[in-house]
Amino acid sequence: MRCAKCETENRDGRKFCAKCGSPFVRRCPQCSASNEPGEDFCGECGGALPGNAYAASDKLPPAKAAAPEIRITQEQPDTSTSIDGERKTVTALFAAAVFVSLAFMYLHTKAELAPEEDQGVLFALTKAPQYANIDYMDGFSDQLDTAFRAFPETEATFGTYWDANLPHGFDTSGTVDLQRGAYSNDSIHSGAAILRAGYGAEKLPWKPHLEGEYDYATGNRHTNPLRVGTYDQQYPSNHNAFGLVDLFGFQNIKQDRVNLSFTPDRNFHLLFQGGSLHLASVQDGVYNGGGIRQFSAPAGGFAHDDLGSEFDASAKYIFHRSIVVQAGVGHFFPGSVATSSGHGAPLTLGYFQLTYRFRISK
Repeated sequence: MRCAKCETENRDGRKFCAKCGSPFVRRCPQCSASNEPGEDFCGECGGALPGNAYAASDKLPPAKAAAPEIRITQEQPDTSTSIDGERKTVTALFAAAVFVSLAFMYLHTKAELAPEEDQGVLFALTKAPQYANIDYMDGFSDQLDTAFRAFPETEATFGTYWDANLPHGFDTSGTVDLQRGAYSNDSIHSGAAILRAGYGAEKLPWKPHLEGEYDYATGNRHTNPLRVGTYDQQYPSNHNAFGLVDLFGFQNIKQDRVNLSFTPDRNFHLLFQGGSLHLASVQDGVYNGGGIRQFSAPAGGFAHDDLGSEFDASAKYIFHRSIVVQAGVGHFFPGSVATSSGHGAPLTLGYFQLTYRFRISK
C-alpha cells in the first residue's frame, strides 16, 4: 500500500502512513463516507474528495443530491375479517356434525357396551396425629412395607422414553420397557414398546402432520409353565395407545396405527386415527382397559390373531385461552378373535367435553 503523500510503501491493513502519518482512508466532506487512497471522487455521493486536482475546477458541475424515490403501492384489503369468518364457519360445521353424530349414536348404540375401567387399583390414605415426627412416620412406614412385601408378587419395570424433533420436519417419540420379577413360584419376563415416527409440513395450509405408530405388549405363550409373559400395563387407561373406544388393555396386544392431525390455527386442532389390533400371543387371553381378562383363549389357542380395527376422529378448540371445547367419535370394527368368542358386536362411542381454565394469582 503506497502513501499518496510521501509515496512510501506500507503493509496492507494500516490506517496511517508509517513515514508521514497521513491517513489512508479519505473521508468525503459531503457525506462522510470512507474512500480508498488514490480515489478523487466519493463512491457514495460522487462529490470531490480533498486533494483532488479537479475539486476547485469549474469544469465539473457540483454533485446534486439524489431526489427521494417515491413509490405508490395499491392499498391491500384487510383479510383478517374474512379469515376469522372462515374459521367460525369451519368450527360451526364441525360442531354441527358432532352433535348430529351424537344424536345418531344415542338412538342406535346398544346399552352397557362401555368397558369397565379402574379395576385392580388400590389407593391408601393415612393420616398421622399432629405430634407425629419423622421417626414416628418411619416406624409405621416400615410396618406397611412389611405388609405389602407379604404379597406373593414382586415386580420391577424399567425402561426409556424419548421425544425428538429431527431435521427437515421429521420427528420421533416412543417408549420401551421391560418387566422382571416373581409371582408365587413363577418368574415374570415381559415387556412393551410404543414407537412413533412422523413428518410435519409446517408451510402447508392447516400444517398437516402424518405419523406412523407401532405398539406392542407381550402376552403369555405358555411354553414355560414357570414363566409369566403377560405385560402388566401399569395404568388403568389406554387412550394414548388405543384411542377413544378404550376397549382393550395394553396387555397381549400389538397394533399398527396411522395418525393424521391438522392445525388450522393455534387454537384449533383436528386428529384422525386408524388402527389395526392383533393379539401378541394367540395362546393368551384378551384384556380390558382395567387390566382384567375379558375372555380366555381356547385350549388350542385362537385360530387367528385379528382382534379388530378402530377409527377415531376428534377436535379441540380453545376460546380466549380459558374455554376448551373437545369432541370426538370412535368406532370399533370387531375381528375374528372377537367374533369367534361371542364378542363381535361393533361399538361406536362419542364424547363432548367443556373445560374452563383459570389461574389464581397470589
